[in-house]
Amino acid sequence: MTLQQTTICQAFERRMICDLWHCRCDIPQARDEDGYLNRFEIGTLLHVLLKCSASPHIYRLEDGEKRWIRDIDTFEAERHVWEDVRFVSCGYLRGLLDGETIPPDSGPPPQP
Repeated sequence: MTLQQTTICQAFERRMICDLWHCRCDIPQARDEDGYLNRFEIGTLLHVLLKCSASPHIYRLEDGEKRWIRDIDTFEAERHVWEDVRFVSCGYLRGLLDGETIPPDSGPPPQP
């Protein structure tokens, strides 16, 4: 088994609940007094990946901003998987603020 670093808010975002309501969560670190969590390998951070059907571009949602992933090579280098891409309306994506591109300094992000 692998542990994946996430917060409750990120888990909700993954199902498109939290971000649709623009909620923010501050989750304190969980206590592990008996060492139970030490039995698991630490996995990679989970990200919310968004795309609309009318656009070829994929964005990663971070802190309420969409971050354009420049190309497939970058998508794969970031260890994303296609099964994690969620389809939303292009209007919803256009309504999100633009964050830094992935990788940084890739030029202005295209709009969906």
